[in-house]
Amino acid sequence: MKKLNLILFCSLLALPFFSLNAAETTAVQFSQVNPAFTISFSNNAGGFNLGFRFTTIQPLQVTQLGIFDDNGDGLLQSHEVGLYKVDGTLLTSTTVSNSDPLEGLFRFNPITPLILPAGDYVLSAVVGYNPGNPVDKYTHDPFDLAFAPQITFIENREKANTLNNLVYPDFVEHSVDPPLTYGWFGPNMKFASVAIPEPGTLLILGSALSMVGARRWWKKSTVT
Repeated sequence: MKKLNLILFCSLLALPFFSLNAAETTAVQFSQVNPAFTISFSNNAGGFNLGFRFTTIQPLQVTQLGIFDDNGDGLLQSHEVGLYKVDGTLLTSTTVSNSDPLEGLFRFNPITPLILPAGDYVLSAVVGYNPGNPVDKYTHDPFDLAFAPQITFIENREKANTLNNLVYPDFVEHSVDPPLTYGWFGPNMKFASVAIPEPGTLLILGSALSMVGARRWWKKSTVT
C-alpha cells in the first residue's frame, strides 16, 4: 500500500511541471523603426491610450508589460500599460519607467503572472501627455516587425483621454498620415506558453485519481 501511495503521489506531483513552458517570449519584435512613422504628439489637454488588439489560439501566461523606448536612450516620462479583455475589462496593468530594464527597444516591468485563455485581447499604453515638456515617441510599421507565433495581430486601437490615465481604447484606427497598417507601439508584453496536456498525461491523471477513489472506497467498505 505504501508503494501505491508513492506512485500516486509522484504521478500527481509531476503533472504541473508539464503545464508551463518557462521560456519567455516577446509579443512584438522589431529592431529597426521607420523614422517617418516614429512620431510624438504633445497634447496639453490630456494624453492618448494607444495599442492594438490581438488574438491567441492557445493559453498564455503573461509575465511582463512593456513600453517602446525610441533609440533605447531613456524615457521622458513613465507610462501606464494595461491588458484588457476585448469587452473592455482590465485584466492587469503596471507602470513602466526608466528604472525598468531595456530589452531591444522596449522597457519591461514584471507583473503578477496572469493566465490568458485562448481569445481576443487589447494591449494599450498611455502616451503623449507631459505639459510644457517633450514627450516620448511611439511608432508604427517598423521595417522588421514580427509578432510572436502564439499571437495574431487584428487591428490598431486608440482613445483620447483628457485625464491622462489608463482607459480602454475602443476606437479602431484604420489610417493616419502616413498610412497605418500595424501599430501602435506603444505597448508590448512578455509571456510564457502554457502547454496543453498530452492525452497520455491526461490518462495518467485520470488513472491516478481513479486509483485514489477506489482506494478510499475500499477502505470505507472494509470499515463498515
